[in-house]
Amino acid sequence: MDRKIFDFAAGIVLILFSLALLTMPVFLNMDAFIPLILSLVSFILGVGFFFMGHDEKE
Repeated sequence: MDRKIFDFAAGIVLILFSLALLTMPVFLNMDAFIPLILSLVSFILGVGFFFMGHDEKE
């Protein structure tokens, strides 16, 4: 697999994971602090991976 495609895929997966973590406390009726922190971290990593794939030269 090409590194550029891997970076795009990893970025999109991490961004979707962060959105899932944000909605998890609503459905499970739990405290939102830990999922919020994990969501922010995975969103930042997802955006980083996404733009690393954008900057790769072919």
